[in-house]
Amino acid sequence: MSRRVISLTIMLGLLVIGPLMQAYAFNCPLMVKQNRALLAQAEKTSLKQKAAAKLAQAQQLTEQALKLHKSGDHVQAMIKANQAATLLAETALAAVP
Repeated sequence: MSRRVISLTIMLGLLVIGPLMQAYAFNCPLMVKQNRALLAQAEKTSLKQKAAAKLAQAQQLTEQALKLHKSGDHVQAMIKANQAATLLAETALAAVP
C-alpha cells in the first residue's frame, strides 16, 4: 500500500473514532447521574435492607466511574458505570416476587 492510502485510511479512522470518544466523555456523567438516582430510589424502599451489600458495591462502582471520568479515562469510566447499572438492575429484579 502506498503512504497516501495509509494516511487517508488513518485520517478516515480518526474522523469516525473521534466523535465516539467525545460521546464517551459526554455519557460518563449521565450514567453516574442515573446510577445515583437509582441508588436514591433504592434507599427509600425495602431494597436498602435486603440488598445492602450490592447497593454499597454499586455506589462504589459509581464513584469510581466519576473519578475515572475526571481523570480522562472515559472508556473505563463507562465500564464501571455500566457494571454499577447492571448490579442495580439485578438487585431490583431479585426483589420482584
